[in-house]
Amino acid sequence: MASQALMDVLARAREDGHFYQLLQSDPMTALAGDALTPDERRALQDRDRGALVALGVPAELAHWWGIQH
Repeated sequence: MASQALMDVLARAREDGHFYQLLQSDPMTALAGDALTPDERRALQDRDRGALVALGVPAELAHWWGIQH
């Protein structure tokens, strides 16, 4: 199961357009206050669907994040 912090970031990105844009343009700033592991941060920044699934993110959500531009 994915960490609550990782799931919270992905849920926020889906619901909050401003946060989504910040996560796209400046992930270091967007993730500054979140308790993510280095692997979680890297998977988000790299849009690595496989890594997200390996971290416990549901495949549908990982796919959504991986295809967003």
